[in-house]
Amino acid sequence: MTSQTVERWPGNLPCCHGPKDGCDAHNSGRVPIFWNPSLPSTVRPVTGGLFQALFRATKTDRDECQEAPLPTPTITSTLSRDALTCTPLPLVHPSVPYTLSFYHVFAVMSLAATGHDPQPLTSALTCRGIHGLRPQITWSVTPKVVDGRFFIEHAYAFSIGVEHLPQSKTRGYYSKNWLVSRGFKSFAPCTHCTRVFRTMREKVDSRGVRFLKVAYSLRNVLGQEFRDEWRSEVGRQPNNMSCGMCYTDFSMSFEEEPGQSSIRVRLWSHKDLGCDGTSQVPDERWNAAAGSTFQRPTSDFGTIRRHFNCLRAPIGRPDESEGAGRAAYDL
Repeated sequence: MTSQTVERWPGNLPCCHGPKDGCDAHNSGRVPIFWNPSLPSTVRPVTGGLFQALFRATKTDRDECQEAPLPTPTITSTLSRDALTCTPLPLVHPSVPYTLSFYHVFAVMSLAATGHDPQPLTSALTCRGIHGLRPQITWSVTPKVVDGRFFIEHAYAFSIGVEHLPQSKTRGYYSKNWLVSRGFKSFAPCTHCTRVFRTMREKVDSRGVRFLKVAYSLRNVLGQEFRDEWRSEVGRQPNNMSCGMCYTDFSMSFEEEPGQSSIRVRLWSHKDLGCDGTSQVPDERWNAAAGSTFQRPTSDFGTIRRHFNCLRAPIGRPDESEGAGRAAYDL
């Protein structure tokens, strides 16, 4: 990519992948919305019928797009419209259609670099919604400028339950494994790590006390897998984690839902995407988030999560007293 600027062009919202698309924050009514079809999209629109999605012509997309006004504020850019600028970061989960590209980040940070308030643009990039089937995920994505860098928080919540077997005459029976859907094995807080929910079971101990147990693991690009489990009668929450190959911290918590054989799972990831607002070329922090590897110092583990939350008291988030967490690829 060259540093030469081009004519200013409008970008799409990260949640918009079609002329009537958008998240609950930006287009809950699924009305015509501005959409620039010349920009790449890695996901399909989540609205509209199957027949329309399969056979709608590009010309129709452009016509519908032109009927909708530009959003306020508008994400615009003078960067070259090439793959480095417009290709979005990989999805955290395939059901959550939030696609952030470098031109989004540069628009925010170039505004901050010139002494202007970037909050209107970070608000425009803040999205939320409910997507997916197994699991159905309640999600939000919140960007923030922290210490002259672009930080972003992904937050996800969903429930997992069990299907009971007939009552057993012996104690210690397990319920049938309910986690058969690939959707529970696709949470990637970064390109180097994947959360995998392996089984959820209900058990009765020798005293007749019922409890729930979730077996989960963390896999990384080195081929390593770290297994653990959560038990409702113990209540110990998973450790905060940090990736050693990019600037991502991530967390998870479990909570038994009252009166149900189900558990509420919450996941967070916090990324530092860098960008000082002056260089038109992505720096190492963006490139690492996009899939390359970078040796992150262990002294930095946990700092992104803490810096993101420094201006507000995190509600329902994992306890920061556990420290900076540990590397996701440690043995």
